[in-house]
Amino acid sequence: MRCEVEGRHLLKAILAMSFMKVVFSKCGYDLGVGIVVILENDSETEQIIKKLQETIDAKVVRTINELKDTERYEVAIHRYHKYERIEGLYKYLEFKNVLVLLMVSGILPDELEDYPYVIKLPKIPENEWEKVRRNFGLLKKLTNGKERIVQSCMDKIQKSDLYMEYCTGEDEMIEVKKTIVATAEIWGIAQEEEMSESIIRKWKKLYCEEVIEAFEGEDIRGYADIRDVVRNLIFDYLKRNRNIKAREIADGLSSDGKVIYYDEKTYYFSEQLLKEICLPIVQTTSFLHVKQEMLYSGMLDVNCDGKRGFTVKKALWDQEKKSMTRVRFLKIHKDSLRSDEGLSIEDFIGLEELNYENRSNK
Repeated sequence: MRCEVEGRHLLKAILAMSFMKVVFSKCGYDLGVGIVVILENDSETEQIIKKLQETIDAKVVRTINELKDTERYEVAIHRYHKYERIEGLYKYLEFKNVLVLLMVSGILPDELEDYPYVIKLPKIPENEWEKVRRNFGLLKKLTNGKERIVQSCMDKIQKSDLYMEYCTGEDEMIEVKKTIVATAEIWGIAQEEEMSESIIRKWKKLYCEEVIEAFEGEDIRGYADIRDVVRNLIFDYLKRNRNIKAREIADGLSSDGKVIYYDEKTYYFSEQLLKEICLPIVQTTSFLHVKQEMLYSGMLDVNCDGKRGFTVKKALWDQEKKSMTRVRFLKIHKDSLRSDEGLSIEDFIGLEELNYENRSNK
């Protein structure tokens, strides 16, 4: 059964991996490479990077020379841009002295599909960031005053209950599991003055389950990811734009401007409208790539397997011209576009309009 992964636990893992990189390297628990971190869109990526700079002194690096100037305990962040070459990205990820986070907005690039360490960072509530700052302080205190205790813990880790549960047997994820168990033991030491031994033991098990889950998440690389990305982009756009309309395609062409047409099974988007909706992830990926991923995932309905493009022609009645006209649309299966509350696009727009009217009448 899949568990819900908390962003704060992932940040704890990242903090421990960076602070203890030298110790982990000596003891065989260092990943040896960086981590690819996927976020919802460009705006969220910018916010997370800013918060990490403010709370854990993370360093943004734009060149390899900047990376070389980073201290060994620091978290280094490089933000992915769609025109970067894969060879350059691996220079960051394979840098040995510090932990590097490669931040990606929206969709995992094809070039990184086979990279072993990819996580999706959930949204972190505003009130959690002060705890992140406090955890940063706990680790600094630990590394400055309890080096012998830490080293003793690392020497005994292979006999621990966590190691026996997660790090034995045949498993392609065994190396990252060893690292995660090592970070759990570090946090056990860091928090021993605040929690009882029994609570720490339960916390470490929950922590390991969540962080391992994040690194094993198949949906990050699978087609469910593009479905979630596009769905979230569309409903976020609808929340910000009250002028958009939903219209049954049988009612004919509308002159209202931005319109999403629909029938019983399908939504019809103009290419221009969907491209505008996808603007929040343009630093990471092209609109062409978005359409390709939508096609591969089964979201898009196309002619001739997409060999003649991604759009399809649909005949509509044009009231102004008093004739039928053929219009090109991106045709998206309806079952892939539901709000978090399970609403269709047309119901969501109708509810937003009703809520706005109620607020305006107060």
